Amino acid sequence: MVKHQPLQQVYEKQLCLSFLTGIYGCRWKRYQRSHDDSSKWECAWFIILCSTFSLLLFWAYFWLEAHNDYNQFNWLLYNRSGEWKDGTVPILATTAVGFSYITFLMILALCHISLGQQLNLYWIHKVGVLAALITTVSGVVSIDDVWGDEWDIILISLQSTGPFLHIGALAAVTVLGWLVAEQVVRAERTKFHMILLLVYLSVLLALYMAPLAISSPCIMDKNSLKSRPDVIGRRGAPMLAPENTLMSFNKALQQGVSSLEADVTVSLDGVPFLMRDRTLKRTTDIAKVFPDRQDEDASLFNWTEIRSLNAGQWFLENDPFWTVGSLTGRDRNRIRNLTVCSLVEMLRLAARANRSALLYLRRPPPEHPHYKTWIMDTLWAVQRSGISQKRVTWTPDTDRGRVRGLQQTSLEKLSVEELRHRGISSLTLRYSQASNKDIQDFLANNMSVTVYPVNEPWLYSVLWCSGVSSVSSDTPQVLRKVPYPIWLMSPDKYCLVWITSDLVSIAIVIGIFIFQKWRMSGMQNYNPEQIMLSAVARRPSRDVNIMKEKLIFSGQWWLVRSRILRCERSLLPLWTLFVPSWIRGVGGAFSTSWSGRGTEERCWVPVADVLDPELLREFHRRRQDRPAPRPPGHPRGQCCRPRGASRGGYCQDFYRSRLLSLFGRRSAINVTGFLAIAASYVHLSCLVPYTPGFHSAINLHVFIPLFPIMSLCVIAHC
Repeated sequence: MVKHQPLQQVYEKQLCLSFLTGIYGCRWKRYQRSHDDSSKWECAWFIILCSTFSLLLFWAYFWLEAHNDYNQFNWLLYNRSGEWKDGTVPILATTAVGFSYITFLMILALCHISLGQQLNLYWIHKVGVLAALITTVSGVVSIDDVWGDEWDIILISLQSTGPFLHIGALAAVTVLGWLVAEQVVRAERTKFHMILLLVYLSVLLALYMAPLAISSPCIMDKNSLKSRPDVIGRRGAPMLAPENTLMSFNKALQQGVSSLEADVTVSLDGVPFLMRDRTLKRTTDIAKVFPDRQDEDASLFNWTEIRSLNAGQWFLENDPFWTVGSLTGRDRNRIRNLTVCSLVEMLRLAARANRSALLYLRRPPPEHPHYKTWIMDTLWAVQRSGISQKRVTWTPDTDRGRVRGLQQTSLEKLSVEELRHRGISSLTLRYSQASNKDIQDFLANNMSVTVYPVNEPWLYSVLWCSGVSSVSSDTPQVLRKVPYPIWLMSPDKYCLVWITSDLVSIAIVIGIFIFQKWRMSGMQNYNPEQIMLSAVARRPSRDVNIMKEKLIFSGQWWLVRSRILRCERSLLPLWTLFVPSWIRGVGGAFSTSWSGRGTEERCWVPVADVLDPELLREFHRRRQDRPAPRPPGHPRGQCCRPRGASRGGYCQDFYRSRLLSLFGRRSAINVTGFLAIAASYVHLSCLVPYTPGFHSAINLHVFIPLFPIMSLCVIAHC
């Protein structure tokens, strides 16, 4: 029978817990927190939070890899709206803020689950989560409408990031095993816990086998790596100077490009000049010189009118690539005085530098006087420049018979037979059209492949390993600093990393489940309840002495350390007051009871957790008949007897007893199975360094995930 005693309750300050529950659910006070199960409504909000986090993670990864095509995205927006602006800035800013906010809430929610706190998302956070979800979904739908072909960048980027994302995802899921094991090994196991375990094991197995689906050209022998692809200056070096200007082409030549690429349009009087857009509005000051004609086609102006326009001031004002701040004062003065460049000027510059030229021609509108002779006008400009025809590459598919002297390339991915029939020996493809297999097939048939646009080192490295002959880039100054692929790994080495990471994950997951089972086994033996009374951990020495006197004289309450005691989902406070008693056969443990706020509590407390040895001496002095006799065959002096015990009581080693009962009643079978599984892991780990090759290692790895699944099922069954 528990005797009720008046006791002043002093609670320990839990700042970290108050911080977690306060920010997540605005529960700053102790009485506002609860260890009860979360409601279905809050569980639904947690699922919404997880979905929002996953979607934002995908969205952020997309924009991180789409950095290669930011200029193209802004150009598409310009063609739709008619105004040039950097549309990536607000998208990146909102994505960074939303992802950081949702990630923070996700971490707080996982901490709540780990500490056994009830989930109760504050209503302001619910509004924020819904806003982030709706905004992200709207962004995905809008990008799919405006820039749908850019989704291919995700699959292409996995050729570079796939092995590293696999290791990161494996580490994250392995860490989540702590929460899963904490839920699964509980005594009151439900169907939900079994479903959770099956889902977790399925995800873990999928991650173990994920490298079978990862294909990267960078997984190859170093001796098979081909020479570095040539870099073509796409419209010169548009990040260092205005595109399609002489200064831009000069900057590109300074960066060591092998060829110059330009967009060609024919003027009203038949002069080919360089212009990417249909109008002159974006890249010239036509709004000041010809305000009434700024929406007209660029080919409807004669060369004198075009030459009178400034082609550099827009670059300084708009700063399209955020690079104007790095330019010198001399370069800025030169940019202010730039004019539109003609085709003849660009070809003469390429001829002097002994470089090639790649021309993209745009046919003028039907009302143009040179609508039928635009090809002859272009060929005449090539002849006037003095450049060798073998150094000029022709891209249009029309009238190829007239330009037999020029190099022929196709912008369409045609079959090898069709290319040979048309007399074409090279292809110029967008990176999303050129898979590794297609590149290998074209190279095997002596077809050179040029890929565009390639502005990021990771994409350049992937194409380098694929064997492309050249790439077209807006950033030759960046690719110049890539003397070697970012990463290159042999198949055997990659397989070793793959299997080693999986084995480490298996060992950690099994260790987590074993530890959680051991800890829960200790909790079940001591049968603690949910509500615990705590006193202050750090108090002035005078207060502590007064408390000790009251405890000793009353003979009812003990001060013990609760380092291994645990409620169903939360650890006991650091200090707890108990009513002591003793029971035979437990082995150095006290049956303790207390009354406070809520229901009566009864726990088992090991002797090692009693803080004051004077209390032990007092207990054994007053109750000399309480300690249980020493078990037969137990030698004296090899156990931790309570300090101050006057009789020959014994204290069984607490941690050793917990290890012996690690798997409950089936300890013999389970320990034997565990040792067999551990021996299998050791055997496999010894075989890994001697794996003969990539394919044999894959065959070995297929059977490895079966071991942790059997192990975890045995542990969960116990």
